Amino acid sequence: MVTKLNVALVLVMTVLPGHPAAAIDEAETLAVLPHLADEVMVRWGVPGMSVAVVRSDGVVFSGGFGVTRLGGDEIVTADTVFGVGSVTKPVTAMSAALLVDEGKLAWDETVRTWLPDFRLQDLYASLHATPRDLLAHRTGLPRHDLVWYGSGNTRAELIELLPYLGFRHELRAQFEYTNLMYAVVGHLVGEVAGSTYEEFVATRIFEPLGMADSGFIPPSREGTARPHAVDESGELTEIPMFVGGSVAPAAGLYSSANDLARFLRMVLKRGAFDGSRLLSEDVLMETLTPQVALRNLGPRELPITNYGLGWFLSVYRGHLYAWHSGSTDGYHAYIGVLPYDDLGVVVLTNRLDHEALDVLSRWIFDRFLGLSEINWQAALKDRDRRVREVQHDAEVRLESIARPDEPPTRPLGDYVGVYRNPAYGRLEVSLGDDGLVASFHGLDGPLLHSRGDLFLFELPRSVIAPSFLVGFTVDPEVGVTAAWSPLQRDLEPIVFTRVEPTTPGA
Repeated sequence: MVTKLNVALVLVMTVLPGHPAAAIDEAETLAVLPHLADEVMVRWGVPGMSVAVVRSDGVVFSGGFGVTRLGGDEIVTADTVFGVGSVTKPVTAMSAALLVDEGKLAWDETVRTWLPDFRLQDLYASLHATPRDLLAHRTGLPRHDLVWYGSGNTRAELIELLPYLGFRHELRAQFEYTNLMYAVVGHLVGEVAGSTYEEFVATRIFEPLGMADSGFIPPSREGTARPHAVDESGELTEIPMFVGGSVAPAAGLYSSANDLARFLRMVLKRGAFDGSRLLSEDVLMETLTPQVALRNLGPRELPITNYGLGWFLSVYRGHLYAWHSGSTDGYHAYIGVLPYDDLGVVVLTNRLDHEALDVLSRWIFDRFLGLSEINWQAALKDRDRRVREVQHDAEVRLESIARPDEPPTRPLGDYVGVYRNPAYGRLEVSLGDDGLVASFHGLDGPLLHSRGDLFLFELPRSVIAPSFLVGFTVDPEVGVTAAWSPLQRDLEPIVFTRVEPTTPGA
């Protein structure tokens, strides 16, 4: 029997690295797990969480905690559906792997073999990029997420915009995470299969694995976890559900802990499930093989990380570790496997910005592997603090740019108009009662004057689109001719040419 005292001791216990863990059997670990899950949720302010633990070819734990929406009374279960963001990427990699296994696709043939019109701004990358390059995030193309976010473009239309997007690195030079290349892979899978990406995944992955609650359209039924984020006032609030659309192969999956546990069972069985083989072991293991190294070093427990095909690959305390997290508007999700230890974990939550996923999953791994205990609550609290300090410093830098005594060079009405970029589309500026207002891909917010012709575009809290600077180019004779903004860290400013009105003050 696990008493409250036992639980308290387990949750706060910190053992020095190298000291052997207490001999705790699997049954007791599974008994303690719900108590830790409850504590983690309270600590990180998570309304609802769903967890599954896979051991060999079975699910040894699955359950839900908390509620599907803040202030509600509908309880989360292991069948509750969440948005899982980039946890979609291992599924997309498997869809490509299935076609490789059939000889219809090849990891190292050029993408143009199947998509002759595939083009990027970098000519060499256009001609030589392969499915392996796209899935391993090594094309050199940076994220450019605001090209697709809220744009409404179809997948084919999105691919047509790729030649207008600037590169950061040469092909295969280094890891550069991008959702856009997964949209291309999804389109490629559909073309090669003679259907669509969504249809192929449904018939070739979800149906054989019995993933009946998984799909790419946000469920409207009761029992679905609703997304939450912290608003401008610092309060947790429910926000609209994310629709992946053109980038569904990168981040559009909705699924449950029980469904994803089935997917992990297949991974741990090297491509087999319930006695049937979905794909060959060699092809499945290729997705778990490092393709490109990440340049930053991690903590001693995970010092080096690579990326495979749809998976981050690390060595966790001496054990091969494949994993992927996913964040999209109001959701934060995680799957991870230790392939040589026959162990997998799923953690799904319905809020952004927390460390609950790593706290819980690493505690589970440590316990099942019999490793020395680490106080992950404390360790990851420190990581969270550092991240928030970086965010705060960025906000301070934005504030430091402000010079209220340096007014705009033109009357506010002169900035009003429609601005366009060939890839990013339309930015509209209008004049409201309280000043300038901007609209971009369905995101609306005030343009607050910073200094001169610089303004701050304030947006609702979003995983992809934080507030950002917008500057205007002013010709002394012609007037305002363009708007520009970095839109994303480390990108060169994106220029939007003014198309309406065509004369100053019109």
